[in-house]
Amino acid sequence: MRVNPPFALKGAGMKMGGSVSQFGVDHDRAPALIRRLIEAGADWRGLHIFAGSQSLHAEALIEAQAATIALAAEIADQAGAPPPEVNLGGGFGIPYFGGDQPLDLEAIGTTLSNVLQERGKTLESTKFAIELGRWLVGEAGVYLTRIVDRKESRGETFLVTDGGLHHMLAASGNFGQLLRRNYPVAIANRFGLSQMRR
Repeated sequence: MRVNPPFALKGAGMKMGGSVSQFGVDHDRAPALIRRLIEAGADWRGLHIFAGSQSLHAEALIEAQAATIALAAEIADQAGAPPPEVNLGGGFGIPYFGGDQPLDLEAIGTTLSNVLQERGKTLESTKFAIELGRWLVGEAGVYLTRIVDRKESRGETFLVTDGGLHHMLAASGNFGQLLRRNYPVAIANRFGLSQMRR
């Protein structure tokens, strides 16, 4: 069951909790729904609690993970049904811009290990998962397009590519950003000529 938690991941590029949401079930409604589903014969698999995405702050992730484990225990106690699995969400960001610092994974891992060792009886047989999508693969490739045209507008030059914003929503200002950000780009056939720009 996807749960909308009462907290958000601080410093996240996209907050997925702590307010009204089209995603998941509000945390206070989850226990009753779990009981109804189990009574109806559903295969109870566990909880998915996702507080936010793209954080580069270890302290924020540590806090969100501890709060998520506490919330999972609270929901399980109220539902009377320990979850076989709890998905702690993700939120592990990757550096995109100059000055961005990579996550301190050692601090996150050490603290999470300690929190899990101290989890209560309700979650003692629960398995835990983390979504690491962007962190695992975000730096494993490049988005490659061809320049197909050049446009001048009031002294500015724009290069038109055969790609589009529908391929990179974050660059268009989506994912909770109010302003469009210029992601680093390079001209592929000039990599050795210091063509990186912001």
